[in-house]
Amino acid sequence: MSKYIKNINAYLSDQRIRQKFLSARTGMSEDKISKLLNEKQKVTMDEMELLAEALGKDVSFFAEERSMEETYSSPVLNYAFYAGEPGPDQVKCAMKLVEFIENIDEVLSSKLWYETAGVNSYEI
Repeated sequence: MSKYIKNINAYLSDQRIRQKFLSARTGMSEDKISKLLNEKQKVTMDEMELLAEALGKDVSFFAEERSMEETYSSPVLNYAFYAGEPGPDQVKCAMKLVEFIENIDEVLSSKLWYETAGVNSYEI
């Protein structure tokens, strides 16, 4: 396996990036990306540049010999917190927000109905 493709694959694996993402970022089909990453098809310099750019790196980043642990691995940080149960004032505020959003939905639905009916004025 070429050093470039080996490094790309290691980076994708470490960063949990899918081939579908690369396809969307490069404009290449998922089938093409798969063939390149599995070395079923030789990668051109233009394709190397596209892949590296899609990952926010230079071609040289993936072309150099690297130690996987030093380069790609980043500590996984998981944060969680629990703010406790909402108080009565927080529940009241949340319910008002839900009511407000429902009212906005009603207004926008009515506006759309009037526009599709060809009514130019909303006054009744």
